[in-house]
Amino acid sequence: MGYLISSHGLGHAARACAVMEAFHIIGGDAEFNVFSSIPPRFFRSSLSRPPHIFGLETDVGLIQRDPFNEDIPGTLKALESFYPLKKQQIEHTASKLLESGCAAVVCDISPLGIAAAADAGIPSVLVENFTWDWLYRSYLSEEPRLISYIEYLEKIFSMARYRIKTSPLCCRGSADLITSCVSRMPGRARNETRGMLDIGERSLLILVTVGGMEGEIRIPMESHRLRDTFLLFPADKGSQRRAGNCIFVSKDTDLFYPDLIAASDLIIGKIGYSTLAEAYNSGIPYGYVIRSRFPESWILASFMEGHGRGAEVPEESLMNGSWISDIEKLVSIGRKPPRANNGAFEIARFLLSILDR
Repeated sequence: MGYLISSHGLGHAARACAVMEAFHIIGGDAEFNVFSSIPPRFFRSSLSRPPHIFGLETDVGLIQRDPFNEDIPGTLKALESFYPLKKQQIEHTASKLLESGCAAVVCDISPLGIAAAADAGIPSVLVENFTWDWLYRSYLSEEPRLISYIEYLEKIFSMARYRIKTSPLCCRGSADLITSCVSRMPGRARNETRGMLDIGERSLLILVTVGGMEGEIRIPMESHRLRDTFLLFPADKGSQRRAGNCIFVSKDTDLFYPDLIAASDLIIGKIGYSTLAEAYNSGIPYGYVIRSRFPESWILASFMEGHGRGAEVPEESLMNGSWISDIEKLVSIGRKPPRANNGAFEIARFLLSILDR
């Protein structure tokens, strides 16, 4: 089975990994062939049965200047280079799918995957909580030339044989399946992960993140005064290290990100689909920062607030460390037992069903 994955951040890849892992857990024996420009180590660290990986840019997404600000001129330039999809590009991808023995193609949320599946004569399955045409509409007032790409992508996305929408939904519409939140599952028990971090079960652990993108977060000045409280920061490189009550964990560590979430008592950071889903399904409260111009952010925030699982933290507060004064209020939201329903298994069962047709 083919899987074409957007490289806009790591959220689409995390959701895809959740589905692939669930597929094999429930007994699916098909091999996955992943087409994406996401670093291969991400898939190797997320999956017990690593897929075959083909390095390929599968869409444009949204170019960003930093974790919180979009680059619309840069996005338009990239769109002009990538679309419309070239015949040779579609045929080459379709050929790779057929050579790999793919009986179906899952797309999150790659238009190229849908076009290549059609060219190869195999069914495509679109997995999304939004599509790029929907997202680009929010920037039309700034860049009216986006309309031609919106209309083009609407046509491509409508070609998908099957459409699966994952909660929280950004837009309604017809779907073959609507699922609950899709997230990767922790691989270790909470106390085991805490042991690897050298943190006691009764200590307070707060994960601080900007969701897979580089960005400087200032360590709160008052952090050293917190009693039996530790701040966990994912770092871009280097080995695990500790400075006072601050712990820095590299992306290359053996510690699995969903394990870090499940071991925490609170998450502070930029709101995004995969972090939300992993926090929500693990029962961990979320102090989230909204990207004011990014339309998905508001829907994700509304979902967390509506379920009583989070509260907003201003962007400035995250970056300058002043959020630390709100720890007591945020922690009081409380941890909940992990949720039994993970949309990854709903999608996995759907994929099994179409392979049996």
